[in-house]
Amino acid sequence: MILRNAIETILNAIYPPRCPVCQEILEDPGGLVCPSCAAGLKPLTGPRCFSCSRPVGENEEYCDECRRTHHFYDQGLSVFPYDERMRKSILSFKEGGQRQYAAFYARCMAAMGADFLNLWRPDVLIPVPMHYVKRRDRGFNQAELIASELSVLTGIPCRTDLVIKTRATAVQKSLDASGRRRNLEGAFTVCAPVPGLRAVIVDDVYTTGSTIDTVSRALKQTGAEQVFFMTLCIVI
Repeated sequence: MILRNAIETILNAIYPPRCPVCQEILEDPGGLVCPSCAAGLKPLTGPRCFSCSRPVGENEEYCDECRRTHHFYDQGLSVFPYDERMRKSILSFKEGGQRQYAAFYARCMAAMGADFLNLWRPDVLIPVPMHYVKRRDRGFNQAELIASELSVLTGIPCRTDLVIKTRATAVQKSLDASGRRRNLEGAFTVCAPVPGLRAVIVDDVYTTGSTIDTVSRALKQTGAEQVFFMTLCIVI
């Protein structure tokens, strides 16, 4: 413990921790986010789509997209809208190598998602898997880091061995919804039967749901009973 604390002190001096929202150096090295950003963060509240959790009108149960689209997952929750502030944060996390941001992201998801997790009663958390080539190039899977931190906070086991990505795919953001679905066809493999499993898929951003749907379908085809999702952000 003493050695680990000494190592952390040295690393903090060389690479001071930064706020995951504004990317400024934290005055309190033990904090997860600076006070001004903590005060300014606005999680999604109010009526939400029963399926994907996007904001909806007072008397609506589903958003327009979920009324048009069949989802293989059962329900999901996202914490923040994917606005410019969160886009920069996640870009710094993924492309800037700021792995420590995962702890803050998971804390937000655990706090906002506590009631959902109690309702869903999941057996496992499953981070959206990354193809080994992309993981090698980036050095880590961002969904796995978030899921691991979320597992520590909730006590729900994180399983990275159940689902793997067996085929490299094109960058999703360059494709429309139908193109995203075609791009992901057959890309994920469930490594063992999962009869009766109740799983929560974890990722950073929900855009159209194509990735989460594809993983959900693979899980249900191998016996999963229910599949839910949690993401930090959702595109509104």
